Amino acid sequence: KSHLVTAYVNVPCGEQGNYAYDFVVKTNYGREKVLHRPIMGENCQNIKTTLRYFDTAINPCEIARYELDIENVGTFTETYELSLPDQEDHATFYEKTVVLQPGEMKTIFIAVQKPCEIFGRIGLKFLTHARNSNLDQTIDHDLIIRKAYDFSFVASDEQKICSRVST
Repeated sequence: KSHLVTAYVNVPCGEQGNYAYDFVVKTNYGREKVLHRPIMGENCQNIKTTLRYFDTAINPCEIARYELDIENVGTFTETYELSLPDQEDHATFYEKTVVLQPGEMKTIFIAVQKPCEIFGRIGLKFLTHARNSNLDQTIDHDLIIRKAYDFSFVASDEQKICSRVST
């Protein structure tokens, strides 16, 4: 009689390389057999991110809104940390740390508001770090802030100038 036995081996996250593993099979009658099998540990990709934005350009002082979809495409539970390097003071993440089960996806909302005196093309790097696998994924995006300032200039129509005459 034969049976199919499935054995699961848990390789610690971040560990890579070849390992030898001995599977020991015992019967109820005391018979035993050892199977030697090589196992290759790899650091497999488990991050899939997609960035959605709603405006290609904004005016000064306005808020740029983004949605970052994160999907755990791995086979184990993962904790993801989100950041916007060099822009942390100007970004609001509605969640900065997310725990996802395999196959699970979540949308994170992000708001970016630069100081009102800033305009032009601003390079943003949306970084997702997988804590267990120690993998990173970056999405680059250019935020364009128009040079559109509301201001007015008021002057009277006539200026009187007095000259001093010396004798």
